[in-house]
Amino acid sequence: MSKSPFNSFYQTPGLEYSTWLGQERAQLYTSLEYEYKAITKAVGLIDASYQGVLKLTGENLFEFMEGIFSNLLKDLGDNEGQRCLFLSAKGKILGRFNLFRESGTEATLYFEEPICEEFLKSLNRYAFLSDIEVVDVTSQFIQVGLYGPQAARCLELFTENLELPQDSLRRSNATYEGGELTLLKDENLRVPGFRVLASPDQGEVFFQIFSSSLQALDGSPIGLQVSEILRVESGKAIMGIDFTEDHFPADAHLTSHLDYTKCYVGQEVVARMRTYGQSNRLLRGIQPIEGLNNAGKEEEPAETHLRPQDKLYLEEKETGQVSTWIRSPQLGWVGLAMLSRKAAKPDTELSGDSGNLVAKVVELPFLS
Repeated sequence: MSKSPFNSFYQTPGLEYSTWLGQERAQLYTSLEYEYKAITKAVGLIDASYQGVLKLTGENLFEFMEGIFSNLLKDLGDNEGQRCLFLSAKGKILGRFNLFRESGTEATLYFEEPICEEFLKSLNRYAFLSDIEVVDVTSQFIQVGLYGPQAARCLELFTENLELPQDSLRRSNATYEGGELTLLKDENLRVPGFRVLASPDQGEVFFQIFSSSLQALDGSPIGLQVSEILRVESGKAIMGIDFTEDHFPADAHLTSHLDYTKCYVGQEVVARMRTYGQSNRLLRGIQPIEGLNNAGKEEEPAETHLRPQDKLYLEEKETGQVSTWIRSPQLGWVGLAMLSRKAAKPDTELSGDSGNLVAKVVELPFLS
């Protein structure tokens, strides 16, 4: 597996790597304590090269997209965006993205995860019939996430003509020594953040300048371990980990990506679920039952050692499974799980494979 530009620049002896969503990610660049403090008190830089970018072009593009994507697009101006899903005919999630209008014949889709094969296969099936061109342009960008109270200040240190996007449905550009940056505001984590895109040929200059700005603000590159802690604390689910193509939008709290006044692929199913409230699964937070959680301590009882894919039970019946499980410096062990509706009520106590009570259900987010 090839390294991302981020990994290549920050590569040092002794780093431990693991595969996450098909990408090689360093677990830590310094220490958990240092990186957690940097991103929550100052600023941290996260490798975002796994996030997909798709370009759509065609003469009747917006008419085409209105008929297949889940939110209203007709009133978008150039450089304005909309949260969208692409659903299967059965109303299940094939992908989520923010769609930005470039012009009347061109749009860019920014994904929060890698673009999945089934998404492209299904989209191309519709696009072929409407003479729409679909191009995966992910490799045409360096992508990083800049997060923390000093994220905006970090950008101010090395950019010119900086006008920060005010919400996640606005996009802006800025110039710096290496060329031009595209900036999108990221509101998914409990700290301020921006998704930053640049041309790959700017790589060395891009990371050198970012590193200098981070250092000036007591910031740090952030490894997978700390970025996952922030994600779970913020209650942020990831497709391919916490929900899949087998889930409906309501299961993963993505109904804000839906419009119920127009027709699109899967609309009848999600409209019926809205009317009758028939989502049978819900994403929830889980944490050990009181007395089994040791925040910040080195030793934890065996009962806290849940693992992703561990099954959870209510009244001896399987009711869901753990999708993510991490130890937060503030909260101790916490995780995300997709649970049956009956088990999803806050404070419900769940047992593990041993039959012992191991976790209780918590509303998301854990921290905001």
